[in-house]
Amino acid sequence: MELSSPNYSDSYALDDGLSELNEGLSDLNDDLSDLNDDYSTQLLSDRYAQQFSEVYELIRSTETFSDDKIRENMYTYYNELGLNEYYFRTSSNALIANNLISVMSAKILHENSGSNFFPTIEQVTDESVFIIARTSTVNRKSSENYLVEQRVEKKYFNLDDDRKPCWRMQCFRSSASVFKETEFVFDRLKIYFFQKPKFAEVKPSPSELDIGLLLDKDFYTNKKDTITEQIFYKLNKKLVDSKTGMGLAINCEPRTNNVYRLDVAFKRGYVHKDFYSRISDAITLHDLYSKSKYIDPLSNKVCLFTSFLTSLPKNQSTIESSVEDRMASLVDSIILTSIVPTSYISSLNVDRILTIHEASYCYCVSTFIQHFSGSVGPYVATVDNLAKNSQVSQSEIHEIKSKLKVQSFTSLQVYTSISNNPEIVKMLFQHFDLLHNPKLQKTNETTASSSSEKADSDKELDSSTEYKYPRRINQPNVIEAEALAKRVTRIIKLLEDPDEIEILLYFVKFNNYTLRTNFYVPEKISLSFRFNCGFLSKLDYPKVPYGIVLIIGPHFTGFHIRFSEISRGGVRVVQSFSDEAYTRNKLQIFDEAYNLSYTQSLKNKDIPEGGSKGVILLEKTSTKYKADLFTRSSFMCYVDGMLDLILPNRHIVDLLGKDDIYFLGPDEHTGTGGLMDWASEYAKFKGLKYWRSFTTGKAPYLGGIPHDKYGMTTASIEAFVQGILNKYGLKEEEVTRFLTGGPDGDLGSNALKCSNTKTLTVLDKSGVLHDPNGLDINELRRLAYLRDEPATPDKTSPQSSPRLTASTLKLSSSRDIEADEALLGASSKTCSMKYNKKLLSSRGFMVPEEATNVTLPDGFVVKNGYKFRDEFHLSAYAKADLFNPCGGRPSSITPFNVQRLFNESGKCYYKFIVEGSNVYITQNARRFLESKGVVLFKDASTNKGGVTSSSYEVLLSLVLDDATYEKVAVEKNGVVPEFRRKYVEDILDIIRRNATMEFEALWSEGLRTGTPRCDLTDVLSDKINDLKLKIKSSSTLFGDKELVHNVLRRCVPGSLLEIVTVEKIIERLPKMYLRALFASYLASNFFYNQKFSDDTSVFSFYEYITSLKGCGDAVKVDKEVFFDDSPFSNISLKVTSLTKV
Repeated sequence: MELSSPNYSDSYALDDGLSELNEGLSDLNDDLSDLNDDYSTQLLSDRYAQQFSEVYELIRSTETFSDDKIRENMYTYYNELGLNEYYFRTSSNALIANNLISVMSAKILHENSGSNFFPTIEQVTDESVFIIARTSTVNRKSSENYLVEQRVEKKYFNLDDDRKPCWRMQCFRSSASVFKETEFVFDRLKIYFFQKPKFAEVKPSPSELDIGLLLDKDFYTNKKDTITEQIFYKLNKKLVDSKTGMGLAINCEPRTNNVYRLDVAFKRGYVHKDFYSRISDAITLHDLYSKSKYIDPLSNKVCLFTSFLTSLPKNQSTIESSVEDRMASLVDSIILTSIVPTSYISSLNVDRILTIHEASYCYCVSTFIQHFSGSVGPYVATVDNLAKNSQVSQSEIHEIKSKLKVQSFTSLQVYTSISNNPEIVKMLFQHFDLLHNPKLQKTNETTASSSSEKADSDKELDSSTEYKYPRRINQPNVIEAEALAKRVTRIIKLLEDPDEIEILLYFVKFNNYTLRTNFYVPEKISLSFRFNCGFLSKLDYPKVPYGIVLIIGPHFTGFHIRFSEISRGGVRVVQSFSDEAYTRNKLQIFDEAYNLSYTQSLKNKDIPEGGSKGVILLEKTSTKYKADLFTRSSFMCYVDGMLDLILPNRHIVDLLGKDDIYFLGPDEHTGTGGLMDWASEYAKFKGLKYWRSFTTGKAPYLGGIPHDKYGMTTASIEAFVQGILNKYGLKEEEVTRFLTGGPDGDLGSNALKCSNTKTLTVLDKSGVLHDPNGLDINELRRLAYLRDEPATPDKTSPQSSPRLTASTLKLSSSRDIEADEALLGASSKTCSMKYNKKLLSSRGFMVPEEATNVTLPDGFVVKNGYKFRDEFHLSAYAKADLFNPCGGRPSSITPFNVQRLFNESGKCYYKFIVEGSNVYITQNARRFLESKGVVLFKDASTNKGGVTSSSYEVLLSLVLDDATYEKVAVEKNGVVPEFRRKYVEDILDIIRRNATMEFEALWSEGLRTGTPRCDLTDVLSDKINDLKLKIKSSSTLFGDKELVHNVLRRCVPGSLLEIVTVEKIIERLPKMYLRALFASYLASNFFYNQKFSDDTSVFSFYEYITSLKGCGDAVKVDKEVFFDDSPFSNISLKVTSLTKV
């Protein structure tokens, strides 16, 4: 917000582009506090005498009213009602006459019956609309114009859909009431003028700044070289140059007579459809009113709201603060209301029960409650007993518990608790305010302890709602917060309704377990909260995450979950196209993210980073276009909210007390369209030191190593496929394959490119492609390579790559709808349904997802293409040697449908299964398949190539200085530096080597023990991760300089060691990352060469360490003198030194 005291006059309200009013007239000379217009001593009936006379004759000709009644009402209408002169200057005589007749009729009805009815007057043409409605300065919601504004907002503004037109609006308020009695003293009339804009440039460049080309032509003619043009230029430029194109650009300036000018600019398409009403509600809630307000769309999809505001007279206002303070609060409120989605709670601020800040806070807590208040309850004992007596993995336990979980409180239940106890809720917000509002942090006592005194985890707060703030315990505001929390808790526990008690206590828990929040950051586009994870019940979540982030935006709810201090994982977007799908996704979104994050931690055993997962749940959308639009905008809001929590910010109270590091990667709906590139560059713009490593899978022009371009994930999957073929002595060309995930996906396209197996089926979003005689391999590869063809200019060079402005990664106003949909991914460059039908055999077929009543070659009729596609992998057609799921939703094969993979004789349709997709098959279904002789390798082992590639992309960005990085790691103008080529090859070699080692370890251990390999994967991952954690937290091994150097020489790609010394690597890597890199290599390579399902001896580990140090002599074992922080300190046999005997 910008506050200044300009010394100019602004005649916006009268000189509006549709009229040529006298320059001296200005709404800013109105004495608004007295509700009187006094800018001219000449009566309007005299100034417009000819019009006055002609209107009189028109009314008189109806023979409805007496001459005296006409003259009396016309005099009042022109001179005493206080209508804006623009109305008389621009309206036709017939329109004014019709309006006067309506007003006179209402007044006569009122005088004779006491009715206070006043009709809404509306005149509509193809190009313009005129409306008069009654309003109230006391209760906006009870006014007739409240419903009018909601209706016209939806019909004429289209704020949430930039493909539809937005009309101009000018709204003026009378200064007197139609009815004279005292009880109507606060009633006014509002006159609305709507007009279709006529732009000089209909499809401007996305970076266009010339207001003359963007504004309505007539309006600009009258605004040229005025302060309004300057303001509009400044606000438009801020949005065009914005790195997100979202958020608000706000101008707030004082004028004369206690009046403020407020301008709010925003991009249509991303904002709430009722955003205009939200701004108007916010104005009213601050006991302010607008004498005039305007909507002015620009042809580049930017829209500007302008209003001239002042306070209600003191006898009408309940707020004692100054207008200046109220305007500052109003700006904050408008930003908050632009973020928080519509809900039951929204009505509580419109009804003045809660302030906008309180209602926004309540919405965030309500979201928290809806996701975390459920529990497995009384069934937990049964689940735990099952786990003890059966071979059940941690992820499987959580899956079972999720099915048994008692549903969380609903949004309606939370709303009811809030609306029944508004005073308690206000106290709860005050408690939140004391803890997290930086303006309330009092530091005259002992302040927060230094970062070095903080614990290295978030576990020092317990999981109750107790009020322990060990880091700031002596601060006055914390003492006050503790006292308030105890008082409000006592009040809550006295309530009669047990559900209300539990719900309101969750507010206290939310307040206490929030470690950082951007709630008080002035400029934001989402609300984000970093939690201490102690609030999670260990009954529901036995493996407690390291950190949880909740992010709320205009059209989404997002989470980020990680299981270690240094973690990486993808961010996925979940789209819903029906209420049922949204409800289902909402119920499972956190648990799905938790499971994926935990699975990621198993997969990340070879690399320094632990597992994490980000998920963004979009609101329900009716079209794919809208879903893809919200995907991009919501991802930007998500990243912006996360960066608010990561970077130092004086508007955030830091209760975490240490650096929080995040690495994000591509996932469902975020791996295309340059989103990872944008996030990295945006992190740089925001000042993040490690911006290059903030995201992985970036474009080559940023030095990124895209998984799909180089087939990183496929490299590990195919290593397992080749391992199986080698064990059975099979030729690749003779093995048949069933592939889910088609040529439009990373894994599907790369499988088709690199494999020579005989593919029988390709199953992707577009439909089912099947030929039992085999699909043409060259045609499949043609489709796969189509994915690589750019739909836009080549993105390998900075000149042609998306940059950080509002014209990138967002819809271009110069594009038509078809081009927009192509940009957003609504249409695909390739898919299985683009296969050449002529190449199918007589038994082959193609069934698109939208197909109905299609007859297959064998006579079977497909009634519904969607259902046929979703269940095809379970059908009798689905036969192949190798089943290779590389796309599809989690839990596509479960214990409830796994039997459908077997024929009547009990033989499975597949001999081998190598999973590419995450959690495509549930653990118990995997066990069943293995028990029937199917050779199966699960996702956590097979598809780790992508995470390995991402980890080495992070390593490169952390080790190289900027100049070297630009020289050797970045592709420019299509030229690939020699170092980059070699580094990529090194990564692929590491991926294949690690995959081969894990395959051999699982193969041999499976044969030796008979344990299902899907369980052995978990055993191996758990053992590696456990040892990795112990090594990382120990100084015994990390303190051995020789060992550290030898390990780095083995785990760092040789191409990187050619340009950077080990010493430089140690110097440049963050200490926590260096420890993790060291530990991950030691732990994984040790267990890959062990009978890992047995208890491994300490001596074996130290023999392994000896080999890494290049020492072949015997090892002296000492049983008495050892470091307590040894990785094996909890084992009786300990070794502290490697001494030659």
